[in-house]
Amino acid sequence: MGKIEKLTNGTTGGPVFVYVQDGKILRITPMEFDDNFATEEEMNALEDAMDKLEIGISEATEFKKKVDMAKTVFALADFI
Repeated sequence: MGKIEKLTNGTTGGPVFVYVQDGKILRITPMEFDDNFATEEEMNALEDAMDKLEIGISEATEFKKKVDMAKTVFALADFI
């Protein structure tokens, strides 16, 4: 028997740990976070990183809109 791998997955019911051995799922357990999960500093750092990611996604979405608009303008210019 091979070693047991502890994997993670995000489901609509919440995040879970998936235990797999030799390509077969042994069990699935919900991730439970208690006060010992992370320090306050770690949680603040994670929150800051998530805020920056959200800003990055927003900026990327706006940039994509501008690129799509430019493609449309160039396509119309070629048509005329």
